[in-house]
Amino acid sequence: MVDDKPLGAADQRRASTKEPTSALVVGSTTDPTLDLAPPADRRAPHATDGEPGTVTAALTIAPPARADSITAELEAGLGHDTFVLHGRIVPNTRGDVDHVIVAPSGVWLVDTKSYWGLVEKRDAGNWRTVDHRLFVNGRDQTNLVDDLAWQATGVRALLDTIQLGDVPVHPVLLFIGSAGRWFAKPIDIDGVRAMWTTKLLEFVAAPGPLDDTTCRTIATELCAQLPARD
Repeated sequence: MVDDKPLGAADQRRASTKEPTSALVVGSTTDPTLDLAPPADRRAPHATDGEPGTVTAALTIAPPARADSITAELEAGLGHDTFVLHGRIVPNTRGDVDHVIVAPSGVWLVDTKSYWGLVEKRDAGNWRTVDHRLFVNGRDQTNLVDDLAWQATGVRALLDTIQLGDVPVHPVLLFIGSAGRWFAKPIDIDGVRAMWTTKLLEFVAAPGPLDDTTCRTIATELCAQLPARD
């Protein structure tokens, strides 16, 4: 078995009038060979809550949904060629990942978040530099991006040890109970994407480079290497 509950599933602001480019309504054992240093905190010392910056994308958040309902929604929407591990700790990184999904499209590290307010991608840089940050309800929450990116680095390092070639790893901040506005696109900051559940399921279901045997091998290996959280 791949998990205790495996799925071979059918399982930022400078005054500006510029419209956001995308929007989302949101409802709601250590391996000594892996020496993964924590990411630097990218929040500049002068960047206080609510500080101006150019908004480049935004998601609107409504009351959060129940986390267990998201688990059920994911399981119901995932395909037969997909495996999922729930509540896994990535060795030598902070915290845990709520869901690890293995599909032909790659390995999806899904960290679910329940917040109120507006989720924004802001450019806090100047005319010479770009400094993308994630703000939630006016507060700089770029640490969410950095922490998940760090965990993705850890998972990539684990996958390298089983020599299956270049396995795509996709870190996702899933704002639960959410739905996209018209023509909405996920927010992307340094390869970490913020999105809603139906969009995640769409991405996971896309064709990819992994066959069924490789998916099962990856899921089995990750099950062994990523301890379940208590």
